[in-house]
Amino acid sequence: MSGSKPHSEIIMEDPLPDITFLEEPVPLPEQRWPAGTVPLVSIGCITFRHEKFIREAIEGFLMQKTTFPVEIVIHDDASPDGTADIIREYEEKYPQLIRPICQTENQYSQGKRPSRIMKRFVKGKYIAACEGDDYWIDPLKLQKQVDFLEKNPEYGLVHGDAHKYFQKTGAWGRHANKNKINTTEPANKEELFYGIINFRYKIRTATVLYRLDLLRNLTANRKVFPMGDTPMWLELSRLTRFHYIDEPLAVYRVQRNSLSKSTDKKRYFRFKLAMMEMRVYYCNLFGYDVRPDLKSAYNGALLNYFLLDPDYQPEYPLLDPSARVERLWRMAHNPALRPLLKTGMLAMVLFNRLRRKYGAGD
Repeated sequence: MSGSKPHSEIIMEDPLPDITFLEEPVPLPEQRWPAGTVPLVSIGCITFRHEKFIREAIEGFLMQKTTFPVEIVIHDDASPDGTADIIREYEEKYPQLIRPICQTENQYSQGKRPSRIMKRFVKGKYIAACEGDDYWIDPLKLQKQVDFLEKNPEYGLVHGDAHKYFQKTGAWGRHANKNKINTTEPANKEELFYGIINFRYKIRTATVLYRLDLLRNLTANRKVFPMGDTPMWLELSRLTRFHYIDEPLAVYRVQRNSLSKSTDKKRYFRFKLAMMEMRVYYCNLFGYDVRPDLKSAYNGALLNYFLLDPDYQPEYPLLDPSARVERLWRMAHNPALRPLLKTGMLAMVLFNRLRRKYGAGD
């Protein structure tokens, strides 16, 4: 049994905005609400260099059919392409729906997360997330999710399945969660936490809707990691229950220039190590055990990255390493042996990638 700390579950009972709901869901552009009406849902869209994709994202918002008012808040982080121009074009056409936040200087490069900036501007009881290169495919996505949360105050987040679209090849990965455990609801917060930590319970950001009030209870001054979404879900897992809709709600676009798919070896392996550091950090922060499989994964990620950057100062030492790992770690510190280990490591990574892509063979 792990040493997890108990956390009281937050039951959200905040009153509804003073609005009269429509009898049937109506497309957002066709809705008319009195001046000053507070939106029930804020769509939060973060975008950067998404000129080729942002129209598809915005059209996915506009096709939503709801019985309640919605606002669309789009944060562009000083994109050097035409992303901001496209957002303003839609603002002119739908001023009652779209509120752009167009930066003139890139905020992320200054250590400021666009998601945190945007959340200061949203007004809704609920936030629906979708980045500018992803898009929604179910016109009743918001309606289904809000209906569930309104009837079940013990839940704070609802999400669903998604399709993957591989931008470079044009290939599709239908039902991205089909091999995950999402359809079996976690029995408790610890099970949910470890499901997220081990990537067995997968949350596709473009499908998420959650209660805004939960953000007041997040850990103050928590460490910032390059993957912004998983830490958020880990934070929320200790506060509330998650509900999964086993239907494709969105398309997640996989691009080669993202950190997790980078072709720059050093950048790629640093991201992989940061993923492991994040998992260890949140286990320690919330009092959960760092389980053996995570220790092994962290040790492997640290060793791989150290071979590419021998000046790196580890965030954590090796975690209960085996004799083999200790021996490899000593060899990695030997300048004469390091190139040989590095070549072997990269060859093994390439082999595993090819095996995953083409299958293990007969």
